[in-house]
Amino acid sequence: MSKFLDRLEQINLGTTATMGFGVSRTQKPPGMALVGLVSGGHAKGIQSLAKAGPDAALVSGLDDPAAVQELANGLGGETPWGVRLPSLNEEQAQALEEGGCDLVALSLQGTTVAAAASENMARVLCVGLDVEADQLPAIGALPVDALLLPMGDVAAPWTLQDLAAIAKFSRRVSQYILVEVSQPPGQKELEALRNVGVHGLVLDVAAVKAKELAALKDALQEMPARSPSAGTAPRPWCPRQRSPAASPLNQGNRGPSVATGDRPNSEGLDLEGLVLPDQGIIELADKLTGYMTEIQLGGVPDVIGQVLDDFLEQCGSMPEDLTEPEAFDEITRNQLAVTLAYQLGRLEGRSPQVVRRLVQQALKKWGSSPVDPSPDISDDDLESPKEMVYPRLRRLEYVSPEDEPPLPHGR
Repeated sequence: MSKFLDRLEQINLGTTATMGFGVSRTQKPPGMALVGLVSGGHAKGIQSLAKAGPDAALVSGLDDPAAVQELANGLGGETPWGVRLPSLNEEQAQALEEGGCDLVALSLQGTTVAAAASENMARVLCVGLDVEADQLPAIGALPVDALLLPMGDVAAPWTLQDLAAIAKFSRRVSQYILVEVSQPPGQKELEALRNVGVHGLVLDVAAVKAKELAALKDALQEMPARSPSAGTAPRPWCPRQRSPAASPLNQGNRGPSVATGDRPNSEGLDLEGLVLPDQGIIELADKLTGYMTEIQLGGVPDVIGQVLDDFLEQCGSMPEDLTEPEAFDEITRNQLAVTLAYQLGRLEGRSPQVVRRLVQQALKKWGSSPVDPSPDISDDDLESPKEMVYPRLRRLEYVSPEDEPPLPHGR
């Protein structure tokens, strides 16, 4: 897994991911990632980055994977490193990956599909600002993790037109947005860039002095938390449109409509009708929990908590007699369950890429199987309830007693 992608996820979530409920999270990530670009004077540039400690280093101007790896050794092994190439084939990508490359900046025309298939390197697509808005859905569908926009020609101060050029991309794709700059933006400009959807800055170390690079890193680290009133979501999220016939509410006991082998690959996350084995879903749930924030009963706004409690009450999950000794324990257990569901929804809306990657990893590790369409649950099924029982119960159509047809006479 790419260390740089992990760093982007931490920055996007606004906290370092840790496991547990009610955990104090004191480690504050920067407001945006800092990527040091070394385009010339490579040895000197790497030496400067080793002192600055950016979130990642990107080398351009070298095509030999072995030469890039040898150069990257000067970073000390802590900083993720990568390379920007005008073209990339599968053989080159494999050599880079085996050499420890963590991210690779790709071109649209010169990169083969096989080269972009690596799951262990962050794939950054370099795109021009002249891409038309109606072409961006196609860009967003590509198997890449981030887009790198060239903003090196922007002269201080930044203008609203500059921000609009970035927003054209950030509002239409789900990938992380990186921008290449020639000079460190000011504090107000940094906040504006983050609010418009930028997740990281790429700065050529040859264009700035060491103290300017250090000052930019400090400025990114000291950026205040994103204001809820900023008017922008940290990540765009476009829910999949589904026809009424495809809705689980209308499926009843119908099995999966498409065979597993005919489904799109995991990049598309077409998971309809697929389930993980019990151990796989336990591990996935634990990992997702690790990326949630404020996992505690007090971490939900009180009014939203009341709505969740009302949902529980409507479903008969609240004890009728509150004087029973176990009543409060039962309530808090149920409240914790719906709180986790609420936080999972927040996580998917705020950072869908985190959820997508974790689900992809679970599918690759554990495999999947189609939901059994039969309503008959056997004793063997009860041995694996998360896979063989619970998903099928979700598909059953329950009929109220007054709607049931009358039994034949004499029965």
